[in-house]
Amino acid sequence: MNQKPEAKRIVMKFGGTSVGNAERIHQLVEIVRRRSHEGPLVVVVSAMSGITNLLEEACTKAANKNEAYHSTLDTIIRRHEECIASFPFSAAMSAELINQIREPLNRLGIICRGLSLVGDLTMKTKAHIMSFGELLSSRIIRAAMESDGLNAELIDSRELIVTDNQFLSARVDFEETNKRIRKYIDPSKKIYIAPGYVSRSDTGESTTLGRGGSDYTAAIFAGALDASRLEIWTDVNGMLSADPRLVRETITIPTMSYEEAMELSYFGAKVIYPPTIQPAMTRQIPIVILNSFDPDHPGTTISDHPDQSSHFVKGLTCIQDIVLVTLTGSGMIGVPGVAQRLFQALSEANINILFITQSSSEHTICFAINRQDDSIAKKAMEKTYAFEINLGKIDPIHMEYDLALVAVVGDGMRERAGIAGKLFSLLGENGINIRAIAQGSTERNISFVVNQHNVTKTLNVLHEGFFLSKYKTVHLYLMGTGNVGATLIEQIAVGQKAFKEAGSLDLKVCGIANSKHIYLDPLGIDLKDWRTTLKEHGKVLSLSDLKNEIKQFNLRNSILVDVTASEHVSKIYDDLLASSVHVVTANKIAASSPYPVYKRLKELSAQHNVKFLNETNVGAGLPIIKTIRDLVLTGDHIHRIQAVLSGSLNYIFDRIGSDGCLFSVAVTEAREKGYTEPNPALDLSGVDVMRKLLILSREAGLKLEMEDIKNKSFLPLGTLDANGWEELLDNLKKLDVQFEKERKELSASDKRWRYMASLDNGVVSTGLEEIDSTHPAYHLKGTDNIILMWTDRYANRPMVIAGAGAGPEVTASGVLADVISISNV
Repeated sequence: MNQKPEAKRIVMKFGGTSVGNAERIHQLVEIVRRRSHEGPLVVVVSAMSGITNLLEEACTKAANKNEAYHSTLDTIIRRHEECIASFPFSAAMSAELINQIREPLNRLGIICRGLSLVGDLTMKTKAHIMSFGELLSSRIIRAAMESDGLNAELIDSRELIVTDNQFLSARVDFEETNKRIRKYIDPSKKIYIAPGYVSRSDTGESTTLGRGGSDYTAAIFAGALDASRLEIWTDVNGMLSADPRLVRETITIPTMSYEEAMELSYFGAKVIYPPTIQPAMTRQIPIVILNSFDPDHPGTTISDHPDQSSHFVKGLTCIQDIVLVTLTGSGMIGVPGVAQRLFQALSEANINILFITQSSSEHTICFAINRQDDSIAKKAMEKTYAFEINLGKIDPIHMEYDLALVAVVGDGMRERAGIAGKLFSLLGENGINIRAIAQGSTERNISFVVNQHNVTKTLNVLHEGFFLSKYKTVHLYLMGTGNVGATLIEQIAVGQKAFKEAGSLDLKVCGIANSKHIYLDPLGIDLKDWRTTLKEHGKVLSLSDLKNEIKQFNLRNSILVDVTASEHVSKIYDDLLASSVHVVTANKIAASSPYPVYKRLKELSAQHNVKFLNETNVGAGLPIIKTIRDLVLTGDHIHRIQAVLSGSLNYIFDRIGSDGCLFSVAVTEAREKGYTEPNPALDLSGVDVMRKLLILSREAGLKLEMEDIKNKSFLPLGTLDANGWEELLDNLKKLDVQFEKERKELSASDKRWRYMASLDNGVVSTGLEEIDSTHPAYHLKGTDNIILMWTDRYANRPMVIAGAGAGPEVTASGVLADVISISNV
């Protein structure tokens, strides 16, 4: 008769947060109960959350003769006793368990008392003390299982896992350990509980497997027993695409290879302890990362053949606060053994090298180490190369601080062209400089060093750029809350949901400013009641302070949006562009400033790979500037322009010509509708049109200044020399009779006034002109603008662009279109 094959064991490991209190332990018991129906189990447990740190604190204080260690020990005792008291144990079981807990804790008190007398903490003693947490928690968990009807046997892992005498990060003797585990585990017994992290040397001394070693303990058991799978139960839903403390839009990675998991864990992913993977990989045992707070979530499965993913980059991780060490000198070129001496010296000093790169000239070796190892590494290197340094053949050891090591990991990057190029492009667009870079021949990992200040920005930029985030987040700083500014905020607020759904774009307004207050929030401002927020919580900051705050926030995909008419605001563009902040502006002052200023902004935009967009400088939302740029970019030449570029003036003269409205009344209406400035003198002077024509001429390739434009005023001298609107209106009323007389004469000839801007083979002018019905501008209505362009390609019939050229809605939508065009790059 054929016997049913023996079921393989499942090894389960529960971390500190999963055993942190009675409630969490009860959840653990329920998870174990469910798994026990699938096969026999080995359950490996960590110390209660925070206990290992308290143990380290207690022994350190005791060794420093700090009597406060008593208080720390009391906290450890209280945490365990409160946990026991929270279970519905029988009185007898509670008493027995408390005795089991107090006995080792009493010994711990004696050891700490001895440390306070001797004043010396050896690694051997520290390892012994640090092992108490898992030994205590495993006893409580076994009692909880027994109380809940689960029969579990408690293993002392120290009797089974044999190591060397590197007490705090011991190396496992796998041959002896595997033999002991296989001999001890009885196939007929359903559940074993084992304390993680703890082990014993071949000479009988207590050792530990390193912080995070409970994962390793579970992997050791899994490998020895050829388990069906290894489950790591933690407090997150599997292996995430990045650290959620640094990247908000992380995703769970459903499957990954052992190699991917090793790369991510080595470079700082905290979900799994790096040595854990090797024993499982050797025996091809799947590792499943699960969440004890959400036990039904599928988590992450690590195996030899993960499912194919649409993401060729699986995850990003980083090691912060590293030191970049450079060994350089002419005496290194062509000299055998230089690198070997370096690595030997660092190995003998127990220095772990995180990252290394070497120039092909052999002139320089650059590598990264942890911050706490810097002085030891420097001494070791100076001793090793003392002779060469004294002779000047090797330069003094150079160390750079405040850096972080970032790794981009994914099997899908192998043999896929353009990954490194895209990475560099994304970082360059956001002003992030790479200090050093390395990529192995497996192409599974690209590692590089950036300034510590840029690490959060770096991770978010890459996470979005490689489509690991659901949305691309763009951070906006809005200058101006007048008609256009308020309308723009409303358009953003109304459109946010659509931007996310249609374009995977998350627009966050992180700053709003008017002439009185500035309110900033790097997490984003709630736009539902922004006026109250700005009024009640806004600060009085200078533009210099604002600029520095934006730079200090250092947010990815940042855009300054200027819808003011302020010269002062325009003066901060250059510094922000140089700091990799895009600029979108409806403010015409910068682009119509002296040509060197305009040229400088264009150069900064190109140098720092950021955008300076000013489409709404001319024609509000009409695509005039972009069209001219595209024509020039594709090799066309613009010879002649005729245009109506002022929506306010066109409204005024359309009301006069079409409706017989008095001049002063038409100006008043335009002002009330928000088409002109609060004081319409700027509109009526023609200066606004001059600026627009200057901007178009420069985009067409001409190096012109305002003085080069001939402006023919249609008003008598002195009309605009008024002190405020009321006085100006009085002056305008005096002209009503003359304007009405001339209007009738024009009407009789079937002509109308249009304020025209003209570029004709380098000659530029503006002024009021009389046009007949054959001219395309004759039929313009309201605030419409029109531009006619004659070019090499449009020599016989001009290109024509026409439409509404003024008003808060069309101007705000044009600004928003510029913002979105940057965002979609």
